[in-house]
Amino acid sequence: MLFYGNYLRYNERAANACLGNGSNHATLCRVTLAKYVKSVRWNETVHIRTLLVPGALVGENRSAGSTHAERSLLHEWLVDDSIVFISICTYIGHGAFNFDAAIVPDVKEERRIKALLREAADTFVPQSKGAKHEINCVYPDMISASGTLTVPSVMDLFERQRTKLIGDQAELQRLKTEDDIMIVVYLIQQLELPPDTTVQPQDEIEISSAFT
Repeated sequence: MLFYGNYLRYNERAANACLGNGSNHATLCRVTLAKYVKSVRWNETVHIRTLLVPGALVGENRSAGSTHAERSLLHEWLVDDSIVFISICTYIGHGAFNFDAAIVPDVKEERRIKALLREAADTFVPQSKGAKHEINCVYPDMISASGTLTVPSVMDLFERQRTKLIGDQAELQRLKTEDDIMIVVYLIQQLELPPDTTVQPQDEIEISSAFT
């Protein structure tokens, strides 16, 4: 199966494929909502349908004097015409940039976008006790060309700590074989990926996780 962090990496590729002439590179900075409907398996052909999200719906950044602009997109992944993954992602770029090749939503699609945004706002509240904190080291292959952590690396760090909260890999295997329970990521809400937070090899970063 495709690692869930790579879905967001391919979203970013799809977004950049929609940029108009003269537009700068778009970097993923926020995942408002991501729903993993069905796993994508190797050798499956995926069609990524990308729609513009009206800026007024998501409160895109227009800070006075800022050289950054934000644009949001709805990405729908389809395998054999069935949706397997759907997400609303926001991208940041320096100066003017537009997703000229993205689909302009019709009235029905705008209603669906609004429904997804309402779902994204209904977030879980972490428990005040029982949070787990740990320090992880940054390695060179975790760093993007812009100096930030790559999105798959961020997701991998989350998954490692999730596994530790559950127990360990042996406990995950026991749940699968003895109790027929598989623990997978099915939903992401309000994930922020600050584009200006750069890292260096051997930096130490603290990761905190808590049950909801």
